Formats: sequence, C-alpha cells, structure tokens
Amino acid sequence: MSITYNDRKNFRSFVLNLKSLNSTWSVGRIARFIQNSDNPPHLKYTSLYKCVSRILKRETINDKKRSGRPVTVTTSEFRKNVDKCIRLKKNASIRKTDAILKRQGFTSSETSIYRTVKALNLKWYKKRKSQKLSDIDKKNRVKCAKTLRSKLGISKNSNKWRWNRIVNCDFSDLFTFQGFQNKKNDGVWAREGEEIEAGLINAQTEKFQKGILFWGAISSQGLIPSRAPINVTQWLEQQRTPCDDKRKRVYLTSQLYAKFLTEKAAPAIKTVFRKCKLNPIFHDDQDQKQRTILVRDTVAALFSEHIEPADGDAKFADVWRIENVWGALKEKLRGKNSGLGNIVNPIMSLATPGVYSLPMLLLIGWRGEPGKRDEPQHRIQGPATPGILAALGIPFQPLPDYHDGAGQALETAKRYMETAKGPYALLVKRQTFLPYSLPKRSADLEAGLSLTREEALQCVISHFQHRDVVVGTTGMLSRELFELRMKRDDGHERDFLTVGGMGHASSIALGIAIQKPNRTIYCLDGDGAVLMHMGILANIAAAAPSNFKHIVFNNGTHDSVGGQPTVAGDHKQFSLCHIAQGCGYKHVMIATNQNEIKEAMEKMRTINNDGPVLLELRIKTGHRKNLGRPTRSTNENRKDFMHFLQLS
Repeated sequence: MSITYNDRKNFRSFVLNLKSLNSTWSVGRIARFIQNSDNPPHLKYTSLYKCVSRILKRETINDKKRSGRPVTVTTSEFRKNVDKCIRLKKNASIRKTDAILKRQGFTSSETSIYRTVKALNLKWYKKRKSQKLSDIDKKNRVKCAKTLRSKLGISKNSNKWRWNRIVNCDFSDLFTFQGFQNKKNDGVWAREGEEIEAGLINAQTEKFQKGILFWGAISSQGLIPSRAPINVTQWLEQQRTPCDDKRKRVYLTSQLYAKFLTEKAAPAIKTVFRKCKLNPIFHDDQDQKQRTILVRDTVAALFSEHIEPADGDAKFADVWRIENVWGALKEKLRGKNSGLGNIVNPIMSLATPGVYSLPMLLLIGWRGEPGKRDEPQHRIQGPATPGILAALGIPFQPLPDYHDGAGQALETAKRYMETAKGPYALLVKRQTFLPYSLPKRSADLEAGLSLTREEALQCVISHFQHRDVVVGTTGMLSRELFELRMKRDDGHERDFLTVGGMGHASSIALGIAIQKPNRTIYCLDGDGAVLMHMGILANIAAAAPSNFKHIVFNNGTHDSVGGQPTVAGDHKQFSLCHIAQGCGYKHVMIATNQNEIKEAMEKMRTINNDGPVLLELRIKTGHRKNLGRPTRSTNENRKDFMHFLQLS
C-alpha cells in the first residue's frame, strides 16, 4: 500500500523536530538514529540519508507543488470494470485486477486501480475465522446458560453457588512452528461489511496441519497445570504400539481420551483441588468423542461431580474461559535465535525437571521479532521462537526495556527456577540494552597484524579462477564478499553466501567438494564459526577431498554480533593450524600480510591431489561502518549458484 500524505508529513515533522532538539547532529547521525529505531522506514541507508538531507534543506513538511500533467482521469468504463473485478470477489487484489484489465486492453497500473477503488468507496475487510452457528445452536446456547445458572447459582451469596469448583478443560488448536502473519489477499473489498456474504468473509480452516496439540484447564485456582499445558501430541506418540505404522498420525479416539483423562488430566486437577480442599466439578468440550459411553463412565468414575453433556452443548464450549487462554497464547506466538536451535538438545537432555532438574536462566536475543525488519533467516525463526519454547515446556517472557519491569521479570524467573528446578527463558528484543563498548584487544594480540578482513579478502579473491566455487560463512565476511564482487564486476553466481547457520559453511563446502571433484572449492570461514562446530574439521580430514581449500579469517572476535572476543585471538595459547593438523589436514599455512597471502594462495593452487588444505589469515578486528547488505535475494543466489555448479 502506498504511503499517504499524512505519513509523509509526520515523517518530515519527526526529522525536523529531531534536528531542532539535537542541533549538533549531522545528517548521517539522524539517518542512523532513524534506521536503528523500532519502526524504521523501508529505505536503505543511502536513500534514507538523501531523504533526511532533502527534508532539512526544505525546512517544511508540505509537498512541493506538483509539476507536469494532472493525474489521469479514469473513464466510467474503467471504473465499472474495476468494480466488477474486485468488489465482493474471492481472493481479489489490486495486482490481480491490474493484470485482468491489462489483458482486456485497458491502460492500467496498480496506482490507478488503487485510486479508483478509493473513488468507488470500497473498503478492505479482513476475513474472520469464526465457529459456524445455526439458529438451533444459538437457541441451545441460551438454554445451556439458563440451565447452568439454575444449577450452579447466580450470586456468590446463593446457597447454590458452585462456580468456584468448576474445572473447564479443553484441547487447544494446533500450535504450528510457522509465522502467524496474515496471508495476502485474505480479505474482501466491499462498500459495507453488511453486503458481504458469510461464504466470502469466513476464512477456510486448513485441515491436516502439522503442529502440536495441548491440553489445559482453568478454574478458580488458576491454570491447570500451572507451569505449562500438557503436550498431547507427545503423549499420543507414546501410545503407539510396535505394530503401528510410524508414518501415520495417532488420532485422539474416545479410548485414548479416556486413558488420557485417567493418566494425565485427573491427577493434575486433583492435585490442585486437594490443596484448597474443594471437590472439583469437571467440565470438558462435550464434542462427539466426549459423549461416548466409555468416556462418560470414565468421567463418572474419576469425578464425583461433573457437568452432564445435556447441560453443556458442544457449540457452547467457545464461551468458556479456557478458550480465552488458548487465544492469548496464540496471540503471544504472533510475534538471533539461532542460539536457541543450538541449545535445544542439551537443555532437553540435561536441564529439564525430568532429567537433572537444573535451574537455568536463558537470555535469548529475539532476532526476527514480528513487525521488525531483519534478515531472511531471522524472519523465519523469529516468529517460531515462542512456539518452540512452548513446545519444549520452557516458560518464557519478553524482557522489558525499563528497570522496574526487568526487575519483575527476573524475580518471576527466580521464583520459577527455585520451585520448578528447570530452565526459564527471557526473550531480549533489539535495543533493550544500552550500547556497550568492548575493551580493545591488547597491543600484544594486535602486534604484527596489518590487514583488515576486507583487505585480506580482496587479496584472496584476486587469486580465484573463473571456475572456482566459493562458500562464504555467515556475517560480515559474506557482506564484504558481495560488495567486492560488485566492485570487481565479477558477478555473484560463483559464491554461496551462508546466511544464518553459523559454523556450517564448511559442511556445505565439503558436500560440494565431494560431488564436484574436478572443481576447486574454497570455504571462506571465520574463527568464531569454526569454533562453534569444530567437529567438522575431523569429518573434512576423514573425507580427504583433494580440492577442498579452507581459508579461515581469524580476527579473534565475533564481529557480526558485537565484537565479543573468541579464544582464537590469543595466538600464543591457541593454534587453528595445530588443531587442523591433529584432525588430519594435509597442509596448513599462516599469513598475516599481502605478500604472505599471495605466496600461500599460489602454493594452495599447486597442491592438487593432497588435500584438504587450511590457510589461517590473522587479521585485525573491525569492519567498515558503511558496509551494505546483499541486494539480491537468497533464492536468486541459490538459482544462479546451482546453475554455476552444473557447468562441467
């Protein structure tokens, strides 16, 4: 959707006010401040810099007077066809309407379509997901409500009052690991909402989704279980017999539901009510499997009091409080977490209450937070992070960015870890902490280092041949590689840029080296990435690909995420070359300046049938401040790279 006039005016006003409050700030300082804000404009730094500079020069929030010819006036026939194509049509959109009209011979554009839609007073109504209720269902709801009020009381002072003993149980909808963003065109264009038919405005429910099913309950005593809902999907997997087909999903039948009530639900409910010395009144969803004779007999045996199916119609279930709980959890899940992926196995294997019961506070940087601009890999894992934690049974909350809120969050985490003896996670949003300047490396560690990573990379690239394949590690190195290729006009098809997946560039390069023995494969790695998954060095040496050239840029820091030091920076105590030799690398070399890099690259070229080879480049810390990001999409990179690999 295009930016409105008011949006532009607000942005200009913000820039001018920012300058008036900080008169000493330069254009670049203002642009960087805006770019690092919570909701930055969708502009690259260069474009944002020009925009801010133009606003400061004009010193007004108003648009320039329009020059040139006036806006094209649409004809009545054009408006009629737009209305016909987009109004009250399923999956209609501005783009589709534009394409249809162009095929019909109209001179059209998305802008003209949008202006016409506004002129026709059409509005966009988002599809709703709602339970379909017939008139009979609505009457049954009223009947159920009246019956329950008469049996359980209306006022707390009434002798019949028993609502404080009701335990409302239900299964959640599926919690998926996919982002909860609205689908494109998931709405309807119309003049008024009343003219939209139910079949158009009600979104279709996707069947057979993959996800996790939970069970929980709510009562006057709070949520049951209090720590986390029960993972029903995991429990169902445990009910498989050796004869069952593992490829097929286990469904919750009435027999399994009765077993679930006996093994999981009833003990959890009775544990809570035993403490308050009240007798629980059981109530579930009352759907088909919960009305079977087996389930009803099981409920009667487990609970002396329960709401009968006749008093609780299935279509009445969505007004109970437990539905609000699932809705709140779903809303919370709409929202650099690669570290979470790396620690899932050790946490579940060691720290959880079922194993060693280790209290552990997890600070997880929430890269890819919903609603914020970020890299492609972060936009996938960011929205999934809360769902992953919920599926693991690890309670979590975002860490507030103010002292009192942060203190309360830490106190909550402390209480949980003391009582439950398990991990607790705090999701740290961007700019939660104030900037921190890391101490500079000692002069001893920097001694003899003359090149930055970009200078060393430029020297390395100059020795590549046309058919060489390059795999670049994640972070600054791949960004510098992309810009250097543009500067040299080399093209990008020879390079695979490993976005995310820190430490796995060498694994990718190894697979290519094995499959393409007649091509020279260069893996451009970093010291932090090598340390993260060092076990791959032994696998590379065992595979012994003669065409594998491993170049590690060792600046002794995690440059892409703040410059935190790594152990590889102390060259007196740590040696990558000795580690590689111990794993089985045939040749290892070290270079610290351009002449040494040139000699090492020429030597690596002559080693044809005796690999793998490792070259450690010891370089200075830091990177260029105006370093850009790749302007091509990851899918474009993949397609071009695969085409390049297919060359003989």
